[in-house]
Amino acid sequence: MSILKDLKNRHKLISEAYEVVATYEFWLQRKGAPPLKVNILKDHEGRFTPSMSHHVQASKAAGPHRPSFTPRISIEEALDEVFVHGLMFYDPKDEGAKWEVNESF
Repeated sequence: MSILKDLKNRHKLISEAYEVVATYEFWLQRKGAPPLKVNILKDHEGRFTPSMSHHVQASKAAGPHRPSFTPRISIEEALDEVFVHGLMFYDPKDEGAKWEVNESF
């Protein structure tokens, strides 16, 4: 049994528990874009979910895109989620794009 699953079973106050198993930093194409940090979280079932340090708001969007990610079976698949879903509205040519810090990162 994993330590997270054991803790969750012993302490009913815990609704979800994750272990940060890796942190990555990516520099995206476009001057002025902040470095994007990604934590990979492992849940009590051994699945991996990314968490992004920033969310992008395209210049024509009403607000930033805050994706919700599906847990994946590998770290590589979780990182793919960032670039396929997390940055789906990011365009390096969009000079008016804004970045919002993810306060829960």
